[in-house]
Amino acid sequence: MMSSNNSLNATDLRDRLQTLASREGIRRWDLGAACSDDCSVQVDRGEAKQLKASQRSSITVRVWNSDGLVGITSTTDLSDSGLEQALVGAHTASRFGNPEDIPEFSPLATAPLPELDRPLQPRQGILPLLDTLRDAEADLLGRHPAIQTVPYNGLAESLSQSLYLNSEGALRQMERTQASLYLYARAEETGRKPRSGGAVRLGLGSSELDVQGCISEAVDRAVSHRLSTDRNRELPGVLHPRGLSLTAWCLQQHVQCAFGARWGELEPAGFDWIRCGGSLLQPPR
Repeated sequence: MMSSNNSLNATDLRDRLQTLASREGIRRWDLGAACSDDCSVQVDRGEAKQLKASQRSSITVRVWNSDGLVGITSTTDLSDSGLEQALVGAHTASRFGNPEDIPEFSPLATAPLPELDRPLQPRQGILPLLDTLRDAEADLLGRHPAIQTVPYNGLAESLSQSLYLNSEGALRQMERTQASLYLYARAEETGRKPRSGGAVRLGLGSSELDVQGCISEAVDRAVSHRLSTDRNRELPGVLHPRGLSLTAWCLQQHVQCAFGARWGELEPAGFDWIRCGGSLLQPPR
Protein backbone atom coordinates (compact mmCIF):
# COMPACT_ATOMS: atom_id res chain seq x y z
CA MET A 1 0.00 0.00 0.00
CA MET A 2 1.00 3.62 -0.14
CA SER A 3 3.68 4.26 2.42
CA SER A 4 3.87 7.14 4.84
CA ASN A 5 6.13 9.16 2.54
CA ASN A 6 3.50 8.97 -0.19
CA SER A 7 5.59 6.71 -2.44
CA LEU A 8 4.47 3.70 -4.49
CA ASN A 9 6.13 0.29 -4.53
CA ALA A 10 5.56 -0.69 -8.15
CA THR A 11 6.82 -4.29 -7.98
CA ASP A 12 4.78 -5.14 -4.90
CA LEU A 13 1.71 -3.45 -6.39
CA ARG A 14 2.03 -5.44 -9.64
CA ASP A 15 2.36 -8.77 -7.81
CA ARG A 16 -0.67 -8.09 -5.62
CA LEU A 17 -2.76 -6.97 -8.59
CA GLN A 18 -1.87 -10.10 -10.55
CA THR A 19 -2.87 -12.31 -7.61
CA LEU A 20 -6.15 -10.50 -7.07
CA ALA A 21 -7.00 -10.49 -10.78
CA SER A 22 -6.38 -14.24 -11.05
CA ARG A 23 -8.62 -14.83 -8.05
CA GLU A 24 -11.45 -12.87 -9.71
CA GLY A 25 -10.96 -14.52 -13.11
CA ILE A 26 -9.74 -11.30 -14.73
CA ARG A 27 -7.16 -11.94 -17.45
CA ARG A 28 -6.54 -8.46 -18.83
CA TRP A 29 -6.11 -5.30 -16.79
CA ASP A 30 -3.92 -2.25 -16.36
CA LEU A 31 -3.35 0.43 -13.74
CA GLY A 32 -2.07 3.98 -13.86
CA ALA A 33 -1.19 5.82 -10.68
CA ALA A 34 0.31 9.15 -9.68
CA CYS A 35 1.06 10.69 -6.31
CA SER A 36 2.71 13.90 -5.21
CA ASP A 37 3.84 15.67 -2.06
CA ASP A 38 4.06 19.45 -2.50
CA CYS A 39 4.71 22.48 -0.33
CA SER A 40 5.04 26.18 -1.17
CA VAL A 41 5.39 29.51 0.62
CA GLN A 42 4.79 33.20 -0.12
CA VAL A 43 5.77 36.21 1.96
CA ASP A 44 4.80 39.86 2.23
CA ARG A 45 7.22 42.30 3.91
CA GLY A 46 8.79 39.63 6.06
CA GLU A 47 5.54 37.98 7.11
CA ALA A 48 4.16 34.68 5.90
CA LYS A 49 1.47 35.42 3.31
CA GLN A 50 0.62 31.87 2.29
CA LEU A 51 1.81 28.44 3.39
CA LYS A 52 0.55 25.42 1.48
CA ALA A 53 1.23 21.71 1.74
CA SER A 54 -0.64 18.91 0.03
CA GLN A 55 -0.51 15.21 -0.72
CA ARG A 56 -2.40 14.01 -3.77
CA SER A 57 -2.91 10.60 -5.30
CA SER A 58 -4.85 9.29 -8.28
CA ILE A 59 -5.20 5.63 -9.28
CA THR A 60 -7.14 4.40 -12.31
CA VAL A 61 -7.85 0.72 -13.04
CA ARG A 62 -9.09 -0.71 -16.34
CA VAL A 63 -10.39 -4.25 -16.90
CA TRP A 64 -11.20 -6.03 -20.18
CA ASN A 65 -13.95 -8.66 -20.00
CA SER A 66 -14.25 -11.84 -22.08
CA ASP A 67 -16.04 -9.90 -24.84
CA GLY A 68 -13.19 -7.39 -25.09
CA LEU A 69 -15.17 -4.53 -23.56
CA VAL A 70 -13.45 -2.20 -21.09
CA GLY A 71 -14.58 -0.96 -17.68
CA ILE A 72 -12.84 1.76 -15.72
CA THR A 73 -12.81 2.71 -12.06
CA SER A 74 -10.67 4.85 -9.78
CA THR A 75 -9.55 4.53 -6.18
CA THR A 76 -7.21 5.97 -3.60
CA ASP A 77 -7.09 2.78 -1.50
CA LEU A 78 -4.12 0.57 -2.39
CA SER A 79 -4.75 -2.04 0.27
CA ASP A 80 -5.67 -5.55 -0.91
CA SER A 81 -9.35 -4.94 -0.22
CA GLY A 82 -9.26 -1.58 -2.02
CA LEU A 83 -7.55 -3.03 -5.10
CA GLU A 84 -9.92 -6.00 -5.19
CA GLN A 85 -12.91 -3.66 -5.01
CA ALA A 86 -11.48 -1.57 -7.85
CA LEU A 87 -10.90 -4.63 -10.05
CA VAL A 88 -14.39 -6.00 -9.40
CA GLY A 89 -15.95 -2.58 -10.01
CA ALA A 90 -14.11 -2.14 -13.31
CA HIS A 91 -15.06 -5.66 -14.39
CA THR A 92 -18.71 -4.94 -13.63
CA ALA A 93 -18.53 -1.64 -15.51
CA SER A 94 -17.06 -3.40 -18.56
CA ARG A 95 -20.53 -4.77 -19.37
CA PHE A 96 -21.40 -1.21 -20.39
CA GLY A 97 -18.25 -0.66 -22.45
CA ASN A 98 -18.39 0.80 -25.94
CA PRO A 99 -17.83 -2.00 -28.50
CA GLU A 100 -16.85 0.59 -31.14
CA ASP A 101 -14.03 2.06 -29.08
CA ILE A 102 -11.90 -0.62 -27.45
CA PRO A 103 -8.41 0.52 -26.40
CA GLU A 104 -5.41 -1.78 -26.69
CA PHE A 105 -2.14 -1.94 -24.79
CA SER A 106 0.60 0.11 -26.36
CA PRO A 107 3.56 -1.97 -27.65
CA LEU A 108 5.81 0.71 -26.13
CA ALA A 109 4.56 -0.21 -22.65
CA THR A 110 7.16 -3.01 -22.48
CA ALA A 111 9.87 -1.40 -24.64
CA PRO A 112 13.20 -0.62 -22.93
CA LEU A 113 13.70 2.88 -21.61
CA PRO A 114 16.88 4.99 -21.59
CA GLU A 115 18.42 5.86 -18.26
CA LEU A 116 17.83 9.41 -17.08
CA ASP A 117 20.38 11.23 -14.95
CA ARG A 118 17.93 13.01 -12.67
CA PRO A 119 18.99 12.36 -9.05
CA LEU A 120 16.42 12.86 -6.31
CA GLN A 121 17.14 15.74 -3.97
CA PRO A 122 16.21 15.94 -0.26
CA ARG A 123 13.32 18.21 0.60
CA GLN A 124 13.72 20.88 3.27
CA GLY A 125 10.15 21.28 4.47
CA ILE A 126 7.88 24.27 4.71
CA LEU A 127 9.55 26.17 7.58
CA PRO A 128 13.06 26.22 6.02
CA LEU A 129 11.44 27.32 2.75
CA LEU A 130 9.75 30.18 4.58
CA ASP A 131 13.04 31.30 6.14
CA THR A 132 14.81 31.19 2.77
CA LEU A 133 12.13 33.22 1.00
CA ARG A 134 11.89 35.74 3.84
CA ASP A 135 15.66 36.31 3.67
CA ALA A 136 15.53 36.60 -0.13
CA GLU A 137 12.79 39.23 0.03
CA ALA A 138 14.72 41.27 2.61
CA ASP A 139 17.88 41.05 0.53
CA LEU A 140 16.06 42.15 -2.61
CA LEU A 141 14.41 45.14 -0.90
CA GLY A 142 17.78 46.29 0.37
CA ARG A 143 19.46 46.24 -3.05
CA HIS A 144 18.00 49.54 -4.35
CA PRO A 145 16.04 52.39 -2.70
CA ALA A 146 13.51 52.49 -5.55
CA ILE A 147 12.39 48.90 -4.90
CA GLN A 148 9.59 49.21 -2.36
CA THR A 149 7.80 45.87 -2.56
CA VAL A 150 8.07 42.34 -3.90
CA PRO A 151 4.35 41.82 -4.59
CA TYR A 152 4.72 38.44 -6.28
CA ASN A 153 7.03 35.79 -4.91
CA GLY A 154 7.07 32.11 -4.15
CA LEU A 155 9.29 29.18 -3.22
CA ALA A 156 8.07 25.63 -3.77
CA GLU A 157 9.33 22.06 -3.76
CA SER A 158 7.67 18.77 -4.63
CA LEU A 159 8.16 15.03 -4.88
CA SER A 160 6.08 13.24 -7.52
CA GLN A 161 5.82 9.66 -8.67
CA SER A 162 3.88 8.01 -11.49
CA LEU A 163 3.64 4.41 -12.68
CA TYR A 164 1.91 2.17 -15.17
CA LEU A 165 1.32 -1.59 -14.84
CA ASN A 166 -0.53 -4.08 -16.99
CA SER A 167 -1.27 -7.80 -17.16
CA GLU A 168 1.29 -8.31 -19.95
CA GLY A 169 4.16 -7.45 -17.62
CA ALA A 170 4.58 -3.73 -18.23
CA LEU A 171 6.14 -1.80 -15.37
CA ARG A 172 6.78 1.87 -15.95
CA GLN A 173 7.83 3.98 -12.99
CA MET A 174 9.15 7.52 -12.58
CA GLU A 175 10.00 9.45 -9.44
CA ARG A 176 11.33 12.99 -9.38
CA THR A 177 11.87 16.02 -7.19
CA GLN A 178 11.71 19.61 -8.36
CA ALA A 179 11.76 23.11 -6.93
CA SER A 180 11.10 26.64 -8.12
CA LEU A 181 11.70 30.20 -6.93
CA TYR A 182 10.25 33.39 -8.37
CA LEU A 183 10.72 36.99 -7.28
CA TYR A 184 8.91 39.93 -8.89
CA ALA A 185 10.02 43.35 -7.65
CA ARG A 186 8.24 46.69 -8.05
CA ALA A 187 10.23 49.94 -8.29
CA GLU A 188 8.47 53.23 -7.47
CA GLU A 189 9.73 56.82 -7.32
CA THR A 190 8.00 60.18 -7.20
CA GLY A 191 7.44 61.57 -10.68
CA ARG A 192 8.02 58.24 -12.40
CA LYS A 193 5.70 55.49 -13.45
CA PRO A 194 6.06 52.29 -11.40
CA ARG A 195 8.20 49.65 -13.08
CA SER A 196 8.44 45.94 -12.32
CA GLY A 197 10.79 43.12 -13.11
CA GLY A 198 11.15 39.54 -12.03
CA ALA A 199 13.20 36.37 -12.26
CA VAL A 200 12.64 32.62 -11.93
CA ARG A 201 14.93 29.79 -10.94
CA LEU A 202 14.23 26.06 -11.33
CA GLY A 203 16.08 23.08 -9.89
CA LEU A 204 15.87 19.45 -8.87
CA GLY A 205 15.73 20.51 -5.21
CA SER A 206 15.18 23.65 -3.19
CA SER A 207 18.68 23.48 -1.66
CA GLU A 208 20.34 23.85 -5.07
CA LEU A 209 18.34 26.85 -6.30
CA ASP A 210 20.41 29.90 -7.26
CA VAL A 211 18.73 32.29 -4.82
CA GLN A 212 21.34 35.05 -5.11
CA GLY A 213 21.25 34.89 -8.89
CA CYS A 214 17.46 35.19 -8.84
CA ILE A 215 17.64 38.23 -6.54
CA SER A 216 20.25 39.95 -8.70
CA GLU A 217 18.30 39.35 -11.91
CA ALA A 218 15.04 40.62 -10.40
CA VAL A 219 16.81 43.78 -9.18
CA ASP A 220 18.50 44.35 -12.54
CA ARG A 221 15.23 43.97 -14.42
CA ALA A 222 13.25 46.24 -12.09
CA VAL A 223 15.92 48.95 -12.01
CA SER A 224 16.61 48.83 -15.76
CA HIS A 225 12.88 49.28 -16.44
CA ARG A 226 12.85 52.23 -14.07
CA LEU A 227 15.83 53.90 -15.77
CA SER A 228 14.72 53.17 -19.33
CA THR A 229 14.10 56.34 -21.34
CA ASP A 230 14.38 54.98 -24.89
CA ARG A 231 10.79 54.65 -26.04
CA ASN A 232 11.83 53.28 -29.42
CA ARG A 233 13.74 50.24 -28.26
CA GLU A 234 12.64 46.88 -29.64
CA LEU A 235 10.99 44.34 -27.33
CA PRO A 236 11.62 40.59 -27.62
CA GLY A 237 7.94 39.66 -27.34
CA VAL A 238 4.38 40.89 -27.78
CA LEU A 239 1.98 40.90 -24.85
CA HIS A 240 -1.33 42.05 -26.27
CA PRO A 241 -4.88 40.65 -26.60
CA ARG A 242 -4.29 40.45 -30.35
CA GLY A 243 -1.02 38.60 -29.96
CA LEU A 244 -2.37 35.18 -30.88
CA SER A 245 -4.26 36.38 -33.94
CA LEU A 246 -1.21 38.34 -35.08
CA THR A 247 0.96 35.26 -34.66
CA ALA A 248 -1.42 33.26 -36.84
CA TRP A 249 -1.47 36.05 -39.42
CA CYS A 250 2.32 36.17 -39.59
CA LEU A 251 2.49 32.40 -40.00
CA GLN A 252 0.10 32.73 -42.93
CA GLN A 253 2.69 34.99 -44.55
CA HIS A 254 5.11 32.04 -44.46
CA VAL A 255 7.75 33.95 -42.53
CA GLN A 256 9.84 33.15 -39.51
CA CYS A 257 8.05 34.99 -36.71
CA ALA A 258 10.21 37.02 -34.32
CA PHE A 259 7.92 39.65 -32.91
CA GLY A 260 9.28 43.08 -32.14
CA ALA A 261 7.17 46.22 -31.77
CA ARG A 262 8.45 49.67 -30.87
CA TRP A 263 7.12 51.46 -27.80
CA GLY A 264 6.46 54.66 -29.78
CA GLU A 265 4.32 52.87 -32.37
CA LEU A 266 1.91 50.92 -30.16
CA GLU A 267 -1.71 51.99 -30.25
CA PRO A 268 -4.57 50.96 -27.92
CA ALA A 269 -6.35 49.33 -30.88
CA GLY A 270 -3.33 47.26 -31.95
CA PHE A 271 -0.04 47.65 -33.78
CA ASP A 272 1.09 49.90 -36.63
CA TRP A 273 3.47 47.19 -37.82
CA ILE A 274 5.03 43.92 -36.84
CA ARG A 275 8.63 42.88 -37.40
CA CYS A 276 8.76 39.29 -38.67
CA GLY A 277 12.28 38.10 -39.32
CA GLY A 278 13.92 40.99 -41.16
CA SER A 279 10.72 42.39 -42.70
CA LEU A 280 8.20 44.97 -41.55
CA LEU A 281 4.65 43.79 -42.15
CA GLN A 282 1.37 45.68 -41.87
CA PRO A 283 -1.09 43.45 -39.97
CA PRO A 284 -4.82 43.40 -40.76
CA ARG A 285 -7.06 45.66 -38.70
